[in-house]
Amino acid sequence: MIHFSHFHWDHIQGFPFFAPAYFKNQNIALFSPHYLDQEPGDLKKLFDRQMQSEFFPVQLDNMGANMRFYTSEEFQNVLQLDKNIGLKYRKHNHPGGAFSYRLDGYGKSVVICTDLEHGETIDPNVVEFCKDADLLVHEAQYTDEQLANHRGWGHSSFNQAIEVAERANVKKLYITHHDPDHDDEFLLKIESQCQKRFSNCYLAREGGEVFV
Repeated sequence: MIHFSHFHWDHIQGFPFFAPAYFKNQNIALFSPHYLDQEPGDLKKLFDRQMQSEFFPVQLDNMGANMRFYTSEEFQNVLQLDKNIGLKYRKHNHPGGAFSYRLDGYGKSVVICTDLEHGETIDPNVVEFCKDADLLVHEAQYTDEQLANHRGWGHSSFNQAIEVAERANVKKLYITHHDPDHDDEFLLKIESQCQKRFSNCYLAREGGEVFV
């Protein structure tokens, strides 16, 4: 199951290059709360449009995998199949809207909050949503100084991500959505600084695996 927080280009333009989507025996389910109150085919249409022939040589229906685009009712039915698992989502502040996800199951909890702008102070609703999570993946594109110059862009700072983790009593924090102008050397320094404040904190890396 692939869950989408929102559909800005940096979140969907990699899908045409997603290798498993070309495996004929692969089943892929896609869902986003953005389409809860719309027609069942609207989510599929969004991906159809970005892969029409003017933009990409392979169209969505020709990729190979068996893809299913879930409506709200269908998705809720899937969740009810396993009583040990619960999934919640809530809309947060980002241009055009974006969603956070929380997965609770088998004694563990994971929360993903990306493309989120808190404002002048930390959004208490976000803190409550993350309460006591074993793992929080929270975006932090900016330093505090950079954030001051990017109000309204829909993103958070490193210190804001840590403050959410502290106030929500999160056990482990992974910071993601790195600014493209931040090179590896810069990010390693930031990670070291973040760990001085919140020891169980890491910056997400390509290919990384996280155990909770």
